[in-house]
Amino acid sequence: MECTSTNWSGRNLTDEHMKGVSGVLMSNTKLTMLDLSKNRIGDAGAHALEVALAGAVGLQTLTLSCNRIGDDGACAIAAALRMAIAIGWAPGAAGGLKELMLAWNQIGDRGAGALAKALPNKLRRLDLRANRVGNAGVAELFRALPTGPALDELCLQDNWISCEGAKAIAAALPVCVWLHDLQLAGNRIADVGAAALAEAVRTTRSLRRLRLSSNAVGEDGGVALAEALRLSGDEGEGALQSLEVAYNRLGDRTAAAFAVALRQARLQALDLEGHRMSPDAVQHLAVALLGAAIGVASGVGGSSPAEAEELDRACGEEDEARSATAAALAAALAAEDVATIQLTNAEAAVEELHKRREELEEVLREAQDLEWELQAAKAQEAELKRIVEQDQQALDEAQKQAEKAKKWNLLSMGTQKQKALQALKEQMTKQAAGVAKAAAESQRVTSLGGTLEKQAREAERLQRELERDTAATTHAQIMPDLDPEAVRRAIQAVFERWDLDRSGLLSIDEFASGITREATSLEHRDDPAVRAIAAVMAREARERRER
Repeated sequence: MECTSTNWSGRNLTDEHMKGVSGVLMSNTKLTMLDLSKNRIGDAGAHALEVALAGAVGLQTLTLSCNRIGDDGACAIAAALRMAIAIGWAPGAAGGLKELMLAWNQIGDRGAGALAKALPNKLRRLDLRANRVGNAGVAELFRALPTGPALDELCLQDNWISCEGAKAIAAALPVCVWLHDLQLAGNRIADVGAAALAEAVRTTRSLRRLRLSSNAVGEDGGVALAEALRLSGDEGEGALQSLEVAYNRLGDRTAAAFAVALRQARLQALDLEGHRMSPDAVQHLAVALLGAAIGVASGVGGSSPAEAEELDRACGEEDEARSATAAALAAALAAEDVATIQLTNAEAAVEELHKRREELEEVLREAQDLEWELQAAKAQEAELKRIVEQDQQALDEAQKQAEKAKKWNLLSMGTQKQKALQALKEQMTKQAAGVAKAAAESQRVTSLGGTLEKQAREAERLQRELERDTAATTHAQIMPDLDPEAVRRAIQAVFERWDLDRSGLLSIDEFASGITREATSLEHRDDPAVRAIAAVMAREARERRER
C-alpha cells in the first residue's frame, strides 16, 4: 500500500542515501508530503533527487530545511521543478507543489535566481530563511512573483538583504497581488530600506503581515512606516493588519508617529518589543492603542438623522470611557510594578538581546551539527558492527574451508609421501646393490693390491740384482784385464759395505770412491784385484774430471 506522507526528518541521511530515496519517490505515485529536514543532504543529494522530484506529480509539500544544500543543489531542485511543470504541474492539474521549505541551508543569489524562474503556479509557501540570499537573489525572486505563482507566504528571514534588496522588494510589492505574509526579520535593510517598504505598504492592497524585526531600523525608518500606515488608513487602501518591528532602534519619535497612525490604521497587531521609549511616549502610545481598539469595536455608521444622533451620543459616551480607561492605563504604565513592559526596554538591553539571539542561533547551529555528528557516529558504529559481523562470518567460513582443505592436503600429502617413500626404497635398493658390488670390487682390488705389492717387491729385488749385474758388467767392461771373479767380489764388498740397496747404477765417482776406501781398508788392502780396481777407477775419475 502506497503512503501519502513520508517523514524522514533527522535520520542522518546523506547524499548517498538520496539514491534510494529517489527510487522510493519514483515508485510511489500517491505521495503528497515528503519531509527530509535535519539531515546531511548536500548538492549531490539534491541532484540525486532531481529526476524523482520531477516525476512526483502528486507531491504538494517538500521540506528540505536544515541540510547543506547550496547553489548547485538549488539549481538541481529548480531543474526538477521546471521538468515537473512540463510533465504534469500545469494549471488546472490535480497535483502540484504548494509548499517548498528550504530554510537553514546555504543557498545564495544564484540558487535563489534559479528557483525564481522555476516556481510552480500553485506554490503558496516558500521558506528560504537562514540562507545566504542577498540583494541580487531577492531581486530575481520579486521579478518573477508578479507573473509567477500565487505565492501567499514568503519567508526571507535571516539572510543577507540590505536596503538595495528592500528597494527591489518595494518596487514589486504593489503588483504581488497574492502575497499576504512577507517575513524579512534578521536582515539589514536599515532606514532607507524601511522607508522604501513603507511607501509600498501604503499602496499595496494584498499584504496582510510584514515582519521587519532585527533590521537596524532607526527613528527615520520607524516614522516612515508609521506615516505610511496613517496615510493608508486615511485613503482606505491599506490592508496591513500585523506589523513587527521589534528589536530595532526606535524611540520616542516613532512612538509618537505610531500613536497618531493607530487612530486611522487598520492594524490588529503591532510588535514594538525591545526599544527605548520614555514614559510619556508610552502613555501616548497606550492611549492610541486603546482608542484604536475601541474604534475598531464601534466603528459603524448610519445614513439617517436619527442614526447620526444616536451615533453622536454613543461616541460621547465612548470618549468619556476612553479618557477614563486611557488615564488608568497610563497610570499603570507609569507604575513601578509594570516597569518591565516590552515597550520600555533600555537600549543596552536591546543590544544585549540582539547579542544573545545571535549567540543562541550559533548554539542552535552547533547543537544541530553535534546532533548530525552523533547520528553519523551512531551510523558509523552500526556500520562497523555490521562489517565486523560480516568479517567474523567470513573468517568462520574461511576456517571451515581451511580445515576442509587441510584434510584434503593431508590425504594428498599422504599419497605423495607414500610415492616418495617407495621411490626412496627403490633408490636405496639400487644403492645397496651398488654398495655390495663396490664392496666386492673393493675386496677384489684389495686382493689385487696385495698381489701387486708382492710383485712390486719381487720386481724391486730383481731390479737390485739387475743393477748389481749391470754395474758389474759395466765395470767389467771398463776393466777387461781384471779377473771377473775378483771384480765381482770387490763390487759385492762395496755393496755389502755400504748397504747399497737402491735402484740405479752407481756413478763412476761414487764407485771409485767406494773402491778406493775398500782398497785402503784393512780387509782388502792386500787384495790385488781391489787395488787394481781402485787404481783404474781413480784414473777414470780423474780423466772424467779433466774432460
